[in-house]
Amino acid sequence: MADFTFKKIIVTLIFIWFNIFCVAQNNESSNNFSDDFSIFLTEMEDFMNQSKNDELKHTFKIFRKNSKNYTYNEKEIIVNISNKMRKKRLKPKPYFNSFFNSFSFVSAHSRGEILKSEWLEVIVLMLEKSTSKELLKFLASTELLMKEGILRSSKSAKWTVGTDDFHFGFEINTPVISFSNNFTLSCVNNDGRMDIISTKGVFYPIMNEWIGGDGIINWLQNGFSSDSVYAQLANYKIDVRKNGMIADSCIFYNKYVFNKPLVGKVVNKILPVKRSVTYPRFISYSKNITIQDIFKNVDYRGGYMLNGKDFIADGGDFAEARIIFKREGKEIFIANSDRFNISPDKISAQSACIKVFFDNDSIYHSNLAFKYINSDRKLELYRNKKSGSAGTMLNTYHNIVMDFELLEWKIDTDIITFGSLPGSSQSVVNFESIDMYSEDRFTSLQGIDAVHPLILIKNYINDRGEDIFYVEDFARYTGFPITQIQHYLMTIARDGFIFYDFSMDR
Repeated sequence: MADFTFKKIIVTLIFIWFNIFCVAQNNESSNNFSDDFSIFLTEMEDFMNQSKNDELKHTFKIFRKNSKNYTYNEKEIIVNISNKMRKKRLKPKPYFNSFFNSFSFVSAHSRGEILKSEWLEVIVLMLEKSTSKELLKFLASTELLMKEGILRSSKSAKWTVGTDDFHFGFEINTPVISFSNNFTLSCVNNDGRMDIISTKGVFYPIMNEWIGGDGIINWLQNGFSSDSVYAQLANYKIDVRKNGMIADSCIFYNKYVFNKPLVGKVVNKILPVKRSVTYPRFISYSKNITIQDIFKNVDYRGGYMLNGKDFIADGGDFAEARIIFKREGKEIFIANSDRFNISPDKISAQSACIKVFFDNDSIYHSNLAFKYINSDRKLELYRNKKSGSAGTMLNTYHNIVMDFELLEWKIDTDIITFGSLPGSSQSVVNFESIDMYSEDRFTSLQGIDAVHPLILIKNYINDRGEDIFYVEDFARYTGFPITQIQHYLMTIARDGFIFYDFSMDR
């Protein structure tokens, strides 16, 4: 009897489960839109009008009117997409509204007959592999591109495409819009615009990313001819949320200056008028470029940077930019820096390492402010005793160290003068022989240190077997923090015992 009752319960449960399954299947089937497109339109109209929203009514009205021109295959895909969206419980607004709205713009496009099938296929794949948020973002991006030819628009940057020739696709689980033929990609905002001419590439709307190949940026806005000063881009990437771009491995031409192109990086950005004059920028990779006679008997060797219309002598991290003064073809003065500013009548640098040559001897200083005025043929070197440039100058020709604030030299003459900075109440210049020794000075240098700093340095260079060393290596040798060692060495350099190359920290 118990066995019979148990079997009866099992049969009853199976029956109940079967009924629930059938009801669920019927409900799911009843939630699907009809495969008959004319019935689908009626069902969709009811679905869109549930909230009695005027925007939804207007969107569907346009879609229904345009649907007369859709092919059988397009209608079939639209029904399939609508059922997938409904299964995902996507609401009429914003999802269906944005879908129908975007498709209407695709259909009205000059290349709509080609783009419709591509676009619908992307939507099908997105419903399978993307989030509803990503779908909505792609639909909004489609509408912006179809209506206004814009990839993305914000207050800071509006990226526009000067072509209707593009295709929709789907790569690695994300939609793409590809541009295979050359066109002009532009960025505009209230401050101005920048153009990448003859470019092509792929736009990833979900990631807000443009990956370009080829393209030209010129310096026309800076007064240079577009066929004389320009950069050819190779592969580059742009975040279209921003109003700028960086491109590596570019081929740069400045036919006013160079016979051959340079390789380097291009940076461009839209800024307010007063600051925009420093863009576009080109920075050469090579720091061994020679420009002869930037002024009479003055050469430049180092990296090349063009900031807008201004040539910047770029020495990079290792201060490889060099200004070379010559007389009768022979180098008589060299200044090294990480950067020189060069204008039509002036060269300047905040910090430069300088050498004046006398046969096999020289006058040397590792850190002086540098200024050369070509109209006066005059060089001025400033030494600020309150900064790191307070060290003395070594003169191996006369075997002395020289303590001064200002060096002036009319470079076509044989006279160099030393004195104080303008406005000083008195002019003080001290010359001291290299062999000068003072017990008091030697003792005062040690202070409270366990080991005299000069002895510590002597031990280090003896251990290393070389008398040029980097501050970082010496800090590691002593076991002191690098900031403490920098101050330690600056003090010794200020008294003329060592020469501190601030540009290279050695």
